[in-house]
Amino acid sequence: MKKFSFNLESVLGLRKWEEQRSQQAFAEAASEVAKLEERISAAESQATAVFENWNASSGTRFSRNERLAMIGNAEALQKSRLEAEELLREANEKRREAMDRLKEAVRAKKVVENLKQRRLDDYRAEVERIETQEVEDAFNSRRRKGI
Repeated sequence: MKKFSFNLESVLGLRKWEEQRSQQAFAEAASEVAKLEERISAAESQATAVFENWNASSGTRFSRNERLAMIGNAEALQKSRLEAEELLREANEKRREAMDRLKEAVRAKKVVENLKQRRLDDYRAEVERIETQEVEDAFNSRRRKGI
């Protein structure tokens, strides 16, 4: 009996490669999301620090330039935070798309793996059937000689 061979092995290798590529793309997208979340958190803490300094100095008088500088810093931090939030929305969308591609790649690989397993099971069943047939033939030929 010939050895089992799966003629779609190259397709399975391609599906595994696509899955690895999709996993890498998802990891990169998730990393980008984490960086942007950290950036937003840093901007919020800096803005809080600016306002706390402003409140701590409420007993003293500020010159017009000092007030303008503080307001400018607060607005710049707010703008930076808003930009980071917009980038975060885009990064979350990219991460979702990467997750969808990863799910599709896993599904496509699984289809080929299941096909390979079914063909292997069919091959084993055929081998077992042939072996059983050979044993029965040998038993029947001995039995006929004995009669």
